[in-house]
Amino acid sequence: MHTAKPSNEDKQQPYRGLYQRLNGTLVPYHQEPLRVDAPGHRPPHAHVDTEAIVIINIHLKDFPDEGSPAKQMHTVLDPYYRSTRPGKLVYIDAMYSFDTTDDATEYRNTLSMRLKVLSKLPRARIIVFIHTHSEESTGDLFWKKGVSSDNLEEWWRQVMPDRLIQAGANHEVTLAMLACGSLVQSATQRKALKTLAERMQAERVIAWGAAAVQACYTGSFFISFATTVLIERMPLSHAIVARLLDSSTLLARHTSMLLWTRRSSTDKDLHANEYIWSHPRIQPWGNKLPMQCPDCRAIYTFKVKSVHDAETKAFCTVKGCSYTISYKKNVDYRPIDIGGEGAWMVRAL
Repeated sequence: MHTAKPSNEDKQQPYRGLYQRLNGTLVPYHQEPLRVDAPGHRPPHAHVDTEAIVIINIHLKDFPDEGSPAKQMHTVLDPYYRSTRPGKLVYIDAMYSFDTTDDATEYRNTLSMRLKVLSKLPRARIIVFIHTHSEESTGDLFWKKGVSSDNLEEWWRQVMPDRLIQAGANHEVTLAMLACGSLVQSATQRKALKTLAERMQAERVIAWGAAAVQACYTGSFFISFATTVLIERMPLSHAIVARLLDSSTLLARHTSMLLWTRRSSTDKDLHANEYIWSHPRIQPWGNKLPMQCPDCRAIYTFKVKSVHDAETKAFCTVKGCSYTISYKKNVDYRPIDIGGEGAWMVRAL
């Protein structure tokens, strides 16, 4: 029998390769370890998981499905399924715009019918994109262009069918919130989103912190997420998250990211971390330099000229203006990925 190691041996044991079973125990044919004369052709833990994936794009009518981050994710996943598992990659376009509660009821019923496919895909991973506007001051999500809900729970109840809310009991569910940062800037809204996601038994929630999120900037992040997390099944450690964020260079100066995950498979609670990009001369300690100097009113005049371990100073460069800003390191953040192009920092919320 050939095996890399018997099940009762540590993986660091010398490689003996060939074993025979004696009295119920695997015993090596050769007492001396075998020499392997072959190049390593793949990483030792690499594998591809092509179990079913269902992508659901719930989006306001204002935002077309074509070219959306959800559609980009589907496009990059399609080659893994097209030839050998065509029925295992499902895409559901769920556009909405409600004038009345009857519109919402009809929408939920239609989406619920399409979600019956989940009964045929018992181990499917589900990725739910929610692409809509959020009200600037409250963070409440919109029913249609120019009209927001009164609270997040009301929006959830009218938009999400029961079949989707209950899906987390049997499926790994990821929620990708493509709404502006007001959705998650207040502790109240973050708590509401966390509670709703936990009711769904979601595995993780992704949201963005910029005041005016440009969803198109997130496309390359979700492409990398699809291959790294869904296909290669890499765990979402801080280092992996930083790598995914680095794959979308436009995100760095545009937005922070909030990620809720479970700490273990038995943990029912979601725990939030915020990731923000820092660069010593462009975005010191994660802070954006002001567009306008408050003293001389000139535009784009700030330069960082003094950098220390815990404090950075930026000066207005207009002749005769002495305005200075000091940025101090936030002890709650710690850097993940340090390099010439800046570093992503993380803190627990």
